[in-house]
Amino acid sequence: MADEKYVIPEAPKYRVPNIRKLQDRDPVSASGIVNPTLIEPILESIAYCSFAKKPQKNFKLSAKKEERLNGKINRLSALTF
Repeated sequence: MADEKYVIPEAPKYRVPNIRKLQDRDPVSASGIVNPTLIEPILESIAYCSFAKKPQKNFKLSAKKEERLNGKINRLSALTF
């Protein structure tokens, strides 16, 4: 049987600020804890940043929004695992 792959939403969102820090008391369960609370939000945020970096037709951010988005991308890029 082939391994399952993560499904990235068609319209991903930047979710890094909302990722809950896992606690020692948390049960370790890939499907119940690790995947939905840690891995999936990280992957969705990476997809969001990748989408945001691509030029979009008829899409223009204001200078302020572009600056905020670039700051978020830079903070995400600085994460190490």
